[in-house]
Amino acid sequence: MDIRFSGNRRIFFSFNILSQKMMRESVLKKSFCVLLFFYLLYAAIMQFLFNPQSSKSVPWDLVYNWNWVVGVLGGLALAMLFIFFGAALCKSFWNNFLADVIQLRTINYDEALSITLVILILTL
Repeated sequence: MDIRFSGNRRIFFSFNILSQKMMRESVLKKSFCVLLFFYLLYAAIMQFLFNPQSSKSVPWDLVYNWNWVVGVLGGLALAMLFIFFGAALCKSFWNNFLADVIQLRTINYDEALSITLVILILTL
């Protein structure tokens, strides 16, 4: 498109670049959404296991009463898996979606882990 003003100035609009940005394929794949759904299920299971169902106990107490070593190490392993998997999802979401849509820089795993831990701290 060519728009002419008085004198020799011309402004050219390139709709080609704009249409290429609008027609890009989605940056979030179905596999990411499936992983995010399983993370949500994992979070719900964690909440069920460690939130009190009655005034005296939580469901994880059954494991702890059976063997306290397995109860403590298992609880730590579940929490660590929750945090590290959440950081991987945070990094993937940031680099594949936010960096593309909002034009932010990409982040590494350590930064994603920091974001995840800050969010977890703020929700406690």
